Amino acid sequence: MHLQYKVRLATGEVSDGVGAQAREAVESDPTEARRGALAGLLDALAARDINIRGVGGEKVEVGGHLLLAVDEDAVPLAGEVIEMRGHPHQVRRVTHWDLEDRPGALAEKVRELAGQGLLIDSLVVCTPNADRTVPVQVTTIRFEGEAESASS
Repeated sequence: MHLQYKVRLATGEVSDGVGAQAREAVESDPTEARRGALAGLLDALAARDINIRGVGGEKVEVGGHLLLAVDEDAVPLAGEVIEMRGHPHQVRRVTHWDLEDRPGALAEKVRELAGQGLLIDSLVVCTPNADRTVPVQVTTIRFEGEAESASS
């Protein structure tokens, strides 16, 4: 397990229209869509010698989120850098698995989480390794209610 930052680089929203307008980014405040926001954050982290262990996201500079993992000992400093740059963020606990590359392996793990009363917040499945294992990264949140109902 490690910690990950969920960072919002700009405010905005996404329209889920139809046809040519499907999934089109719509800026609620154009001044908040800062060009180079991602490059600026990455440069600031590098300037403080913070190693990025993993990164992902969707609509990163247009109202979405950046998911950023750093070395465990750099988590407090990375938080300071993100804070100084004025980006709203959350710190989330991340679990890694190396699953067998076979049908049903992911379903089994997801069912285990549901049985523990956890909901998946984010999920990343990578391409298989040479040893035929598949790297998976998941963040979870706990919910109130019957765990059995989530696994069926």
